[in-house]
Amino acid sequence: MKNNAFFIICSYDAPVILRAMKNQGLTEEFLAVVKGFADSLVFLRAALPNRKESFKLTVLAEHFNINTSDAHDALGDVRLSARVVTTANIADSFILRHAKTVAAVVQREQVKNTSYFLKQS
Repeated sequence: MKNNAFFIICSYDAPVILRAMKNQGLTEEFLAVVKGFADSLVFLRAALPNRKESFKLTVLAEHFNINTSDAHDALGDVRLSARVVTTANIADSFILRHAKTVAAVVQREQVKNTSYFLKQS
């Protein structure tokens, strides 16, 4: 999956990551590997439609009896997210159906920014 990687993140993180890559001059390298983003809240809600409890990462982890001691640390949250997805038996293909391409994220940000500036007039 080296050339078809998707980041699993919160949707608001995607534009931040893309701007950071651009600011560091790493856009081409990033886009050579990452094709899009999957919002964990979106696909987890779809994968667990009968769940009434919180979808907060630590709550989900505790539900699946996963240790949460490294939560609330960036790398720890990534590892915890992966364990929740694995333990919940959520297939890669399911996550990809709920993912957004990099182009879709960029386009959404452009529309949002245009709308923001139009409102300021």
